[in-house]
Amino acid sequence: MNKIEFGEWLKKQIDDLGINEAELSRRSRIDISVINRTIRGETMPKIDTLRKIAHGLRITEERIIKVISSSPSEIGIDGDLAKWEFVLRKLLPEDRDWLLQSIYLRLEQQNK
Repeated sequence: MNKIEFGEWLKKQIDDLGINEAELSRRSRIDISVINRTIRGETMPKIDTLRKIAHGLRITEERIIKVISSSPSEIGIDGDLAKWEFVLRKLLPEDRDWLLQSIYLRLEQQNK
């Protein structure tokens, strides 16, 4: 998902919840200018900001990661393995660890 698609998705989530950008800013503890730039498709939030947005939307961090990972258009790489390798290399070590733990947890749940 690219930053424009993510902005459109975020706007829809806000509308579906019946809140506004200011309320999401308050809930997520993110400056409203960041929320507004994201909605306008001017920026793609980093992983720590995505976590805060997930909290503000009252969705899981795993769900928001799944949303941004739904299309390789942002990174321009075909194939799931290449896409994930690219994403993992761009993350800070602690964010990479968190993402891998989330993936392992999900795989364990699916295999039960």
